[in-house]
Amino acid sequence: MFWLNRFFAVLMTTLLLAGCGLPWETPPPEPALTTPLATLPPTRGALLTSTLAAPFTAPPPSATPDLRLLSEQFVAPSGVLAFRYPPGWSVTDHSEESELLLQVQSPAGGTVDGLLIVNLLNVAGDIAPSQLPALADSYLRNFFSNQFDAMIFSYREEGDALIATTVSQSGGEAIQFEIRFAPRPPFYQVLTLIAAEAAWAQAAPILDGIARSVAVNPAQSSALPTPAAATTRQGMGLSVQNGSLYLAPTGSLYLVGEVLNESMQGYEDVQVAIALLDSAGAPLSHETWRAQRKVLPAGERSPLLVIFNQTPTGWASFRATVDALPANFYARRITTAFEVSNVVGSTPTFGAYALSGQLTGKEEARFIEITGTLYDAEGRVLAVETSTVEQDVL
Repeated sequence: MFWLNRFFAVLMTTLLLAGCGLPWETPPPEPALTTPLATLPPTRGALLTSTLAAPFTAPPPSATPDLRLLSEQFVAPSGVLAFRYPPGWSVTDHSEESELLLQVQSPAGGTVDGLLIVNLLNVAGDIAPSQLPALADSYLRNFFSNQFDAMIFSYREEGDALIATTVSQSGGEAIQFEIRFAPRPPFYQVLTLIAAEAAWAQAAPILDGIARSVAVNPAQSSALPTPAAATTRQGMGLSVQNGSLYLAPTGSLYLVGEVLNESMQGYEDVQVAIALLDSAGAPLSHETWRAQRKVLPAGERSPLLVIFNQTPTGWASFRATVDALPANFYARRITTAFEVSNVVGSTPTFGAYALSGQLTGKEEARFIEITGTLYDAEGRVLAVETSTVEQDVL
């Protein structure tokens, strides 16, 4: 049960982010910003092209839930959704105004150890089958964040649903996921089944039964309003500074630098588009990557890493364009109430340079990310790296 408690703090954050990001609008790909500069360039996850050998060890459960095992029933207060679940399991509501988000979790010490997440959003219309791959890709990139590009997914269709399966590591244990995407007009439904890979054969039939019992009431669409129209991205006061360009031994081009917010307002989801230009100023290639910090307050900086896996012949200069959303969703969920002290650098070994120090939290926090930036004597950025703290709660 330890893996479940450890993973859930991260899971709830990423699920909320996936729900709030208007997934049906297919935002730009989420870059992997944690690739060490001295290693091979990152590879981006590609929907419907990756395969995962034998992701399941249990036979497909019956399409009809066993009501003898699912004797309890949950009905959302608004009546928009209902499902059945086993006795002893808990249902926790993490919903917000424009989305339903429910956690169905097995009891500690029970014979089955698993977790199911029910996510329902009102998209105010029909979703065509051709739209599901793009919706799934957007959702999974938010769900797994920086892990996405290193993960392998398999996909299958079942009725009107697109189902993605994968395995991830949490606390040294392999965790199996099955994420089911389906239109439920006027809603968009995502069901996420989670269990330790070693226990998947035992947990999958129960989780599948809960998932198949989920019923949506479209007549109650007013109980779950559609998200507000996407806020227009802005770039006022944002600029790239202190940048460095260099070629890696692999031939990839790296741009590292900082995004400075000189405006009077905070931003989030800061994106930097870099265009490589020829000698006449015509664009030859472009990449869009996110700044390392999810929230960029007024007057502060965020490290930036942009990678071109292949560079076009004849490029002579580059152009940077920055835009972002006004700070809102992330700003209400992310804290910077930490103090970093006693930072020291180690002697490089095989090209790697390590920073170590002490992190002190001023309030309880989970899923902590630390970004380190190396500068030269003139203040130009040389390298950027982000890692997470293994401790569950600080």
